[in-house]
Amino acid sequence: MQDAFMIGDWHVEPVTGQIYKDNTERRLEPKTMAVLVYLATHAGKTVTRMELEESVWQDSIVTYEALTVTINKIRAALEDNSRKPRYIETLSKRGYRLIAPVSGVDSIAANVTSGTTRPAIYKIASIIFAVVIAILVVFGLFSHLYNHKAENQQHLASPKDVPSIAIIPFANISGDSSQDYFAAGMTEYLITDLSRLSSLLVISRASVLGFNSNNIDIKNVSQALNVRYVLTGSVIKNGNQMRVSVQLTDASNGIQLWANRFDKKLDDLFAVQDEISNKIASELVSQVTHTDQVLRSRNYTTNHEAHDYFIRGNALYTSISKEGNTLAREMFLKAIEIDPDFASAHSAIALTYIDDYRRKWGKDPIGAVERAFEYANKAISIDNSAAVAHWVLAYAHLYGHKEPQKAIASAEQAIKLYPNYADAYAIIGSAYSFIDRSVDAIRINKHAMRLNPTSSFVYYANLGRDYYFLQQQDKAIESLEDAIFRNENYLNAHLYLAATYASIGQLDNASWEVEKVLVLDPEFSLNYWAKTQPYRSKARLERMVADLRKAGLSD
Repeated sequence: MQDAFMIGDWHVEPVTGQIYKDNTERRLEPKTMAVLVYLATHAGKTVTRMELEESVWQDSIVTYEALTVTINKIRAALEDNSRKPRYIETLSKRGYRLIAPVSGVDSIAANVTSGTTRPAIYKIASIIFAVVIAILVVFGLFSHLYNHKAENQQHLASPKDVPSIAIIPFANISGDSSQDYFAAGMTEYLITDLSRLSSLLVISRASVLGFNSNNIDIKNVSQALNVRYVLTGSVIKNGNQMRVSVQLTDASNGIQLWANRFDKKLDDLFAVQDEISNKIASELVSQVTHTDQVLRSRNYTTNHEAHDYFIRGNALYTSISKEGNTLAREMFLKAIEIDPDFASAHSAIALTYIDDYRRKWGKDPIGAVERAFEYANKAISIDNSAAVAHWVLAYAHLYGHKEPQKAIASAEQAIKLYPNYADAYAIIGSAYSFIDRSVDAIRINKHAMRLNPTSSFVYYANLGRDYYFLQQQDKAIESLEDAIFRNENYLNAHLYLAATYASIGQLDNASWEVEKVLVLDPEFSLNYWAKTQPYRSKARLERMVADLRKAGLSD
């Protein structure tokens, strides 16, 4: 088998994970390299998303966003442009095609086709792929269902001020990709539980998605996320047995402060999680307050089966599809059937109903809104100290009843419970935008982005929207293109960018963005979209609608 081949001017080495030309050298993650290899072995042919998912990720659950992000990484590495591609072409509703000349790939193609001897990159990636993608699935867009811990609004914390830690997604090393969600759940629990400590800075789950415990440089993580301590771990689940291994490292000197391995029954899952969490707290925090202890004592559920349904629901929810939304709701409903006092599951159900309303997925939009409020309020009645429940209520107020002021009040309540809840700040920023306070919206949104060092594509899209309203089009375009780079399938980013281009007379660019909107939602209705927007300023909404019409959208 050949170790290298050429794509255009780029020399590609799958085994080492490197590409280079002239004096430029780049390293690709295993999954990213595997996708590039597959496209190269099918150069000039249309490769569907399903084909890539089945060939590279095999039996793992893959979100729509995960493959998009991978393609974007390849484009960035090859210095390609999606609008004027020289390497990878996107074919609407069909897939991707490598259009650059490829040479020296014949033997690799033979191995891929025969299935007898896979390139080494596939062997390396077989374990890593499942973990990374599962973590993306479970966390991804659903990250707002949990609390974020990072900085305080008045005093931005740093590792010098308080102990800071990044909990890297645990690796599933069982070899069974169907258990990926279990590793994700372990990571999620620890981040959520430790985020309750007022004297510990815990980096948000959205910010750690680019890392995994199987392949990590502690020093790089520390520098990228500005933290001193790093927790890594792995899990194996087999029947009613599990093995959990954890390591806590001081990244400033590379010293391992604590490590342990737990061989337990699944019935002991919550006890193991609590032991790990308590050990980290005792190692890093000099004094845990009584309030911290009370808040941390309130678990989401103590029922393993309910917890399992909840995690499965998370994975389905992040597919951002009508079917996924419906199936996710079924999982969440099973969770509360088993544990009626599972507040986070009630909150999750509320989100699915709001999405039904916003995306035209349900036949009864008014009923969907009311059910969203019903479940959000139920979550708060179960646990008024659950910041996520107040966040969901804020979301429902903003997009369900179009009440920005009530949304702000609910989000502020979430922040009182957890002062560093990034998504709560972000929804306040959106509410400010809808009440014609874009300057404040930008300030709040930038604070949310500081709390989340890697920042979600939604944050960048919201920032771009407010720059558009302030007629700072250059900044709007930059922010919206950042959002699209992070997730090219986020419809609102294309929508706002279309309006921005139209507002400065760049109608060709605006038309391009409209095409993207219609690919993502062939039945998009400008009239329906406008009806769901909670703008208090009629003039502000009319301005955007007028620019979108100019760009080529119609009712």
